[in-house]
Amino acid sequence: MGNKRLSALLVVDDYPTYRGMSDVIRHLGLKAQWATSWEGAQAQLGSEPFDIVMLDEELLDGRPKSCLEWLRDHQRPAQVIVMSDMPNLRTWVDYLNVGVVDLISKSASPGEIKHALDLAMYSNGSLQAVQ
Repeated sequence: MGNKRLSALLVVDDYPTYRGMSDVIRHLGLKAQWATSWEGAQAQLGSEPFDIVMLDEELLDGRPKSCLEWLRDHQRPAQVIVMSDMPNLRTWVDYLNVGVVDLISKSASPGEIKHALDLAMYSNGSLQAVQ
């Protein structure tokens, strides 16, 4: 098991206000790219590998399973974190059951974002925690 650093993170979110998260991601020293739609994300995922994909729940139309199936069908082994305006326990369990690593609020604190990224990296098995 290697200690490689996270090489790439794709954040898929259509609402620019929530992109304030980019400051947190940059502070953690992660390489991040952004897409404003699932279609845009698919294009980026098709052209380069990402270790983690953070998806806006609203862009999925309640279909996280189809997103995960697309990632598997296209041999994209990214770990998925879903961002939600109103996360709740039932939704979280539903997402976990289809293979999502974590569900976080779009207004998550820097610590919560770091925790979700750590979960995704540990789930991958070959990445170390963000410092």
